[in-house]
Amino acid sequence: MNREASRRSQPRDLEFAIDPHRVLRLLLTVTAVLVVLSTAGQVAVYYLPDFPLRDSIAILFYVRMEQNIPTLYSSMLLLVAALLCIFISRAHGRTDHTYVRHWAALSVVFVLLSLDEFASIHEQATDPLREQLGITGGPLFFAWVIPGAALVALFGIALLRFLRHLPKPTRRRLLTAGIVFLSGAIGFEMIGGAYKATYGPLNMGYVSIVTAEETLEMVGVAVLLYGLLAYIPAVLPDVFYRVRVTAVD
Repeated sequence: MNREASRRSQPRDLEFAIDPHRVLRLLLTVTAVLVVLSTAGQVAVYYLPDFPLRDSIAILFYVRMEQNIPTLYSSMLLLVAALLCIFISRAHGRTDHTYVRHWAALSVVFVLLSLDEFASIHEQATDPLREQLGITGGPLFFAWVIPGAALVALFGIALLRFLRHLPKPTRRRLLTAGIVFLSGAIGFEMIGGAYKATYGPLNMGYVSIVTAEETLEMVGVAVLLYGLLAYIPAVLPDVFYRVRVTAVD
């Protein structure tokens, strides 16, 4: 009896595997579901008669709105990316000390992007910049893209050596993630700004543009997480994931 009680009281290790390919498929599936729900909600608003909770449900899933389900999802993905970068930074700090600060800097960037994604902080700079620069339309109507693009360019230049140091598959995945994300965050943002200045935001044309923008951002972050997860075992083959559970009476 004592032996059985002692065996039950000993900690037990539960090991679980993380397959980057499955994670990517899951994230892309969730993204597709959110985009479909967002589009369905906007179609209901613009083309169907009013019915109970129609507008509330549409707002809850509209990818352009702040502090709803899609923005929470996107914000959490960026936060996970930040945590993975911190993990990689600390792992390198224990081994070869290669580009530890760069990984830590990426983690800070993703935390800031996560906060901005949920609260749309960058949009607060649009009106003052637009007024100062006298912008009344065109692709710079969302004027925050001017300093935003400049910061992206500077950050990209600062990371050139870091990117060249990465294994080729990881470099390709991270560059793909960045290109897809920025195509939405800046490219389609400029298209949406020009469209909004001419036709306004309350139409399905604008909804289509911002849906494409947010879809590219979510897909870009999904590819980023895939690249980071695939990088861990490629560079740190001894890393494994374990959860320890202590049995209690």
